[in-house]
Amino acid sequence: MRIEKGLWLMVLVLTVTFRSSVAAAAPQKGESAVRIPVGTKIAVFGEGLKFLLPDGPVEIVPGDRGLAVGIYDASGKLVSGGDQARLFAECNREKLLGSPETTADIRFIRFVGMSPQPDPPGKAVLIPKGTKIEKISDTQVRFILADGDRVDFRCQQGKAGDLGDCTRYSEGNKLLYSRSRVRLCHMVELQDLRKAPAVEDSVTWVQFALR
Repeated sequence: MRIEKGLWLMVLVLTVTFRSSVAAAAPQKGESAVRIPVGTKIAVFGEGLKFLLPDGPVEIVPGDRGLAVGIYDASGKLVSGGDQARLFAECNREKLLGSPETTADIRFIRFVGMSPQPDPPGKAVLIPKGTKIEKISDTQVRFILADGDRVDFRCQQGKAGDLGDCTRYSEGNKLLYSRSRVRLCHMVELQDLRKAPAVEDSVTWVQFALR
């Protein structure tokens, strides 16, 4: 009887362990992102492109649900993918301050560790191309929006690309909301990347919804 009970417990433990391993290995729904370092070569094909990373290419093509993403290993096997992708690059803050207005659409992307996070509902901050830029200090810049709102970004370290705090105010100077641990990033168009032989100037990200 004791032997039978012991065997039953062993089978139960092995079953739970197997199920836990399968659950951990299963792809999770949500969003993912791929970091594309400066200097990564770009190959153009059809209407899309490939970032030629050492571990395998990342493919971007127009699709029914926005930009579609395919991530391959070095052997060419598809290992992950998604759609609704957006492309953005970390801003060089000093270079941005050299212009009286934004030269591309800008977003404030929150990072946890090295991973960009989805915009929270109602708190996405988009600074359209052509928005006036004011330098408040060496660590703070201000964007004046067309509706009269203003958005302040205060860098924590005073260096280009560092994390900072973003705060939005109404035209009447009322605090609307703030976000912490964000990076100043400019949106990148697929067609612009197709014109370049490689990723230039700053780290670029591909963020997408997992299939």
